[in-house]
Amino acid sequence: MLLLASALFISACGVKAAPEPVTNEQASAGRAVFVEKAGCNRCHPGGERGLGPALHGAEFEAKHPTDETIRRQIRTGGGGMPAFTPDRLTDQQVDDVIAYIRWLGDRPTKPSP
Repeated sequence: MLLLASALFISACGVKAAPEPVTNEQASAGRAVFVEKAGCNRCHPGGERGLGPALHGAEFEAKHPTDETIRRQIRTGGGGMPAFTPDRLTDQQVDDVIAYIRWLGDRPTKPSP
C-alpha cells in the first residue's frame, strides 16, 4: 500500500523515475538503426558533434532531453535534420535509437555494443 501511495505521489508531482539502464542488446539494436538504417552517424559520428550536435555530454544533458523530446526531434526533424516519419523508421526502431543515445551517455564505462 505504501509503495502504491508513493508511486501515485511521485506521478502527481510530475517527478519522473530514472530510466531503466540500457542493455547491451538494446544499445546494439539502436546502433544498427543509427548507423545503417537511418544514417544518423553521418551527421552525429559515433554520437559526437559533426554536422549535427553531439548526442551526449554536458551540452546535450544541459537541455535535459527526455525520451519524448528525443522522439519528437527524430519524428519531426528540424534544424537541418530530416524527419524520420513512421514510413522511414518504426516506433521500435525509434525506441532503439533512443536507447542507443542513452547508452552513449554511459559509454565511458561500457564496451562497444
